[in-house]
Amino acid sequence: MGTASKYWQWIRLKEGKIAAQEVASAKAFFQQQFGELAEQAELPDEQIQQMLLQLVRAEATSTDHTARNLAESCLRCLISYEIARVCAGLAARLGVRNGATCFTREDLCCFVLDDEIREKASNRALMQSSAQSCSLASKILATFDPQKAGLSLWVSRQVRLHKDLSDFLQQHGVYLITDWAILNDTKPERLRSILSEVCSLTSIEIEQAELLLQGYHAVYLSDRQTLIQQGAIKAKQKCIDPTPEQLTRMGEYLRSQANLYLSTANILKRLQALAKQLRQYRIYSRTGVFPTESLDPPEKNAAIADIPAAEVDEHDETNEFLREYRQQLITCLDQALEQVTRDRVAYFQRKKQEKAQQKAEQLLKALELFHCRGQSMGKIALQIGLEAQYQVTQLMQLKDFRATVRCIMLQHLGDRIREIASVYVDPGRLHHLDAQIEVALEEQVTKIVVEDPRKEAAPGKTDHPLTSLFSRRLCHHLDVRKTVS
Repeated sequence: MGTASKYWQWIRLKEGKIAAQEVASAKAFFQQQFGELAEQAELPDEQIQQMLLQLVRAEATSTDHTARNLAESCLRCLISYEIARVCAGLAARLGVRNGATCFTREDLCCFVLDDEIREKASNRALMQSSAQSCSLASKILATFDPQKAGLSLWVSRQVRLHKDLSDFLQQHGVYLITDWAILNDTKPERLRSILSEVCSLTSIEIEQAELLLQGYHAVYLSDRQTLIQQGAIKAKQKCIDPTPEQLTRMGEYLRSQANLYLSTANILKRLQALAKQLRQYRIYSRTGVFPTESLDPPEKNAAIADIPAAEVDEHDETNEFLREYRQQLITCLDQALEQVTRDRVAYFQRKKQEKAQQKAEQLLKALELFHCRGQSMGKIALQIGLEAQYQVTQLMQLKDFRATVRCIMLQHLGDRIREIASVYVDPGRLHHLDAQIEVALEEQVTKIVVEDPRKEAAPGKTDHPLTSLFSRRLCHHLDVRKTVS
């Protein structure tokens, strides 16, 4: 399936198997709206999704019903693709144990791939007949906010939160909740009875586990509840790992309450082991099956050997984060190129002299000839009516041009990445990561916006387009300018 075809291929279950059905009306609409740009990856998925969503959520008029219906069909096809992808990932990592298949992607899809797309929808009411069936896709589309997360991440979250799918996974010994969420909602007094019931521990070991949980609640749970009350995070937001500072405070609690001295590494290890015992108990109490083996790959190192099965979800979330990061990288580069090019052209256009107006046209042509055709400054000078190549250099001011793009891109990208990271990291921890994020982004952006663009050209070759991402996106922007004007 091509990259763009996910917007018109409806993924569904047919006779128990995953099947793709082309929605011709959605395909025709998508290609009319976006042409070849999407297929050639010239238009980021994020931008496509936002444009489609704007059409779907536009105020109803007598003329826009068809466009809204077709835009919704495109998004529903995409959602079906993403749902199937998430189920396939879960089945690949969790569905096979000791060489035996416990469940397949089709087993998972039957709970969540429940949408219906009708090819011939003449009006809004006909499309709503599907939406009113309360399919997961309908709920995803209704609650999706592109300002908070990408669609792929939102679909991934909603699939994992689906009750029937979660119940099914629990029946197979998979409990999709983090260690820290388990510890948060386990009361110390209940812990004692659980450990006494299912674990062969001494009374001293049980007392220490109870004290450890109390210390965890006093620090981690208290911090989280404060952030929720302040509106900094949502109550259902994923619980992340305790910070080193929080582990240190837990150690101080243990020393003050029981004169128990534990390193932060030991505290973390004990908390993970305790969460694993509680996870096993919850699975046992719901299914009668007591997990006896780890679902983690054997190549994981000893430091995370005790992380339970549900934590493999972080692999998917890492991929989702990287996917969104790449999309934001392209979007912010495009925005910076558009802004800097527009400002430079406007600088000349504001002047009333005829030569200044001419310079605006010369600048755009010079940028195109240099980046998109790889021509030398001397050749460019002849084509745009200048006498010498140094005049072309002065006109384009490439070093300053790229430095300005870099500065604007860093500003936009930093804000976007912090928004995305806030989905995964609570604000307190995110504050500590700010400096690391800035350094990482600056390094990445500097690689994209190279200081000397001549390094991009192939040695010994002329009249070849420059190949960097910077040059390719600039050429795309210049093409768009021509189309618009």
